[in-house]
Amino acid sequence: MHQLIKVLVSRSALAAGVLVLLAAAFAPGAEAVAVVTFSPLNGVINGPADTLTVDVTVDAGAVDLRGFTFVFEFDPAVVAPVSVDAGPLVTGAACPHFVNWLNEGAVGDSISVDAATLGCSVSGPGAILRMKFVGVEQGLSPIACRSGEMRDSANQPIAHTCLDGTILYVGPTAARPSSWGKVKCVYR
Repeated sequence: MHQLIKVLVSRSALAAGVLVLLAAAFAPGAEAVAVVTFSPLNGVINGPADTLTVDVTVDAGAVDLRGFTFVFEFDPAVVAPVSVDAGPLVTGAACPHFVNWLNEGAVGDSISVDAATLGCSVSGPGAILRMKFVGVEQGLSPIACRSGEMRDSANQPIAHTCLDGTILYVGPTAARPSSWGKVKCVYR
């Protein structure tokens, strides 16, 4: 009889353990984390007349996105932003939207943006912002999220992480002066 009780207790403990593991696996508190990144992740500006369009994208983890505020940092000695607009995910929403480039008049080393859809939500994946850059001086600039917040339709934060990127400005190649005699030697 004692042996039978041990077997029943161990089977009950095993069943309870399996139920606890299943409950933890399907718990609603295990939320997905949205990923914010740049497209292209590593962009290139070739010359002084060129611009680079960089989309700020969210993945499928961004569900019920209603508004966001971000500060993106870059190296102002290498690149300069010329425009910030809503991305296709926001412009394709079934309701109006706004995008406010908060520090447009005094950019410094960052772009501060506040945006929202007015009356509806969007869900990723897709581009939420479109920024354009020009080159300033040859070099490599990081592009990263200094800070950011995304909100859902209940004005609750959407957990997210941000992947850093780069912008390479190749720029013009300086021409070295040369004598006509040296130029002729190259082509003989």
